[in-house]
Parts: sequence; C-alpha cells; structure tokens
Amino acid sequence: MTHLGRLLLWALLLLASPAVAQTQLPLFGVGGQQAVKLVQHIGANGTSVTLNGTTAHNSLIIGISFCYNASCNTNSGVTIASVTDTNSNSCAAVAGANTLSAAVFPAIAYLCPNISTAVNVNDTITVNYTGSPQFPVIFVSEWSGLRGVGEKGNGTTPGGSPSSVNVSTNGAVTGSNELIWGWAILNGCAIVSSNTGIDGGTVNVGQKDSYQIGTTPNTYTNTWTCSSGTGNPTAIIAGFPAK
Repeated sequence: MTHLGRLLLWALLLLASPAVAQTQLPLFGVGGQQAVKLVQHIGANGTSVTLNGTTAHNSLIIGISFCYNASCNTNSGVTIASVTDTNSNSCAAVAGANTLSAAVFPAIAYLCPNISTAVNVNDTITVNYTGSPQFPVIFVSEWSGLRGVGEKGNGTTPGGSPSSVNVSTNGAVTGSNELIWGWAILNGCAIVSSNTGIDGGTVNVGQKDSYQIGTTPNTYTNTWTCSSGTGNPTAIIAGFPAK
C-alpha cells in the first residue's frame, strides 16, 4: 500500500469510529435548582455568636435587635456600623428588612452570601455598633442552596399590644422554591407558634425567627402568635432566592 493509500485508510477509520460522549453531571436538582436547606442555627444575647463548622459557599442570615436606651423608650442614638466575622466574609443589610426608625426595639436582617470558609471551620459573627446598644440580641442561621441575594424585604411595627403579629414580603418574590425568612419580637409575650413556617429557634421567649419555602413567585406572610401576654411587636421578612 502506498503512503497516500495508508493516509486515506486512516481517515476512513476515524470517520467510522463512534464518538465518545462526555456527560457532565448536573449541578442542580429538578428544575435547575438546589434544595434550600437549614444547616444550623444559633442565637445569643450580646453582640457576637459563634457557628461551629461552617461550609464554604453557604450563606448566613443574621437577625439583630437591641434597645436604644436602658428604658427602651426611644428610637434614636444607636446605629449598626457593620457586621463582620472571623473569616473575612462580606455581610450587608437586606434592603427593607428592618424597623430601625419605627421601633424602640428594632429588628434588622443582614446577609453574608457565599461564605469562604472551608468545611468545619468555626466562624464568629460580630455586630459593631456606634453608640451603646442595650439588650442586644443576635440570631444567625446557615443555609445551603441560596443564590446569595435578598429581596422584597419588609418590616412592621403595628403598635398597641396584640397577641400576634404578621408581616408580608414587599410584593411578590421573583423565584420558585424561595426561602421566606422572618423574625418577630413581642416583648412580654411567650411566642409559641409561627404558623406559616418552621421555627428556627428562640433565644428569649418573646423573640423567634421562622421560615417557609415559597414554591411559586408570590407575596408571602409569616405570622407569630403568643400563648400568653402581649407586647410592643415588631417583625421583619425577606425572600432569598434558591440557586
């Protein structure tokens, strides 16, 4: 066989050979989304709290509350300068999810998206204030499956002394299977239920965060109810889209 003939035969064999398909495993579940999952939750009286064993690429949702003075009868004189952690993650307030100017015991939400720690590295989160906050409280929850943005934040301070409080997102959330997170403070009230979600935990009897999964784009409401007592309520809510 001539050299030209050998080249032609080699080309024909290549054309006749079956192609090898390289299949990439899907990164997400059905519908292109990861399931949103609560990994851990902790709360404490004070300005800082430590999570044990955080995981890279998860997100932290932080609820913060305090009084502006020892009598809890004013709504000025203290501000939040920043929220920081020991792993140099970036944390920012969730737009709309606060009652800073309306409540004597305000609630504020912060988000630390796509955290950069390795698996099983502890992380201490600290709220840095200007002024001298009284009775500060911090709640932190770690989540997997979040895109790392907050939306449709809202807050309410209805006044009076109701035995329940509810707050709705500021319009319809934009995603499917979106995390709807909220936090309520009802001083003097023992909160026993947050009947639109699963309780995330309690530090004081009058403070509780809760969540639900919004299966379709819609406006969602979280509700908290007292078993006894009433008091000076405030509540916040926000949506957090799934990946």
